[in-house]
Formats: sequence, C-alpha cells, structure tokens
Amino acid sequence: MQHLNHEFHVTQAIGLQSLFELHFLSSALLFGAVKLLGALYLFYVGVRHFLGRASVVNQNDTKPGIETMPNPLNLYREAFLLATTNPKPILFFTALFPQFIHAQAPLLPQFFALTGIFMALSFITLIGYAAIGERARTLLLKPRFSKWINRVAGAVFVSFGAALLTLRRPAV
Repeated sequence: MQHLNHEFHVTQAIGLQSLFELHFLSSALLFGAVKLLGALYLFYVGVRHFLGRASVVNQNDTKPGIETMPNPLNLYREAFLLATTNPKPILFFTALFPQFIHAQAPLLPQFFALTGIFMALSFITLIGYAAIGERARTLLLKPRFSKWINRVAGAVFVSFGAALLTLRRPAV
C-alpha cells in the first residue's frame, strides 16, 4: 500500500508541475512579470559588481598559520538563504530527477542513489575549482585583477539581463 502512496505523490508532483508550466506559458502577464523581475535582479547584481570595490585579501592581515574565520552561524545563514532562494537547482532537480525515477521501483532508494551521484559529481567539481583557485592565487591577490574580474562579471550579468528582456513567450 505504501508503494501506491509513493506513486500517487510522484504523479501528483508531475501533474502540478505540468499545470504550473502550462499556466506559466499561457499567462502572458505571469511570463512578463517573471521575465522583468529576473532581468531587474540581473541588472542589480551586474551594476553592484561593476561599481564595487576590488575585494582582495591582504596576506599581511594575518600571521602565518593563523587565519581569521567568519562567524559560522553567519556563514550558514548566508549559505542557507542562497540555497533556498536560488531557482536554478530547484528547476534542475524538477526537470532532471523525474526522468530517472522508475514508478514501479521503490522511490527512496532511487532518490538516495541519484542524490549520492549528484553529490559525488558536485564534490569532484568543487575540488577542481579549489585546485584552479589555488593555482590562480597570485593573480587573485592583485587588486587590479580583482577589479577587472568584478567589472567583467558585472558586464556579463547586465548583458544576461538585457538578453532576458528580449525573450519571447513560446507559443502554446
């Protein structure tokens, strides 16, 4: 009986996603509002990066072997807020996971397997980023380079915002 309950919830989630997608695509007002809010957010982030000061860590601020750590609660709060408000992973998982879920098999082991694979790939990717960052450390410590990176990132965000404004609602 529990197996049927899981199937019902999966079917319910897929149905709700389909209804939302259909309503989103058919509602010009909703599509336009989401598009405008997204573009404004990208403009805000872009201008903030472009006009912001170079954020460079001064190696002389700390003694060798002693690093100042930010408050762990603040780090957790910031990471949690970022993770829960970022629509990209939510859309990614709702689009990707259902393709690999078999309705006839128990859902919990499938969920753990897919999550484990995703976490392993994320870990490998983040280790790669850390290795690249360590190699680029000398460049990243230069204020001029940091300012240049911020300006390029700001310009990219603004251009993505402008591109988002040119998007047309697909025909239903």
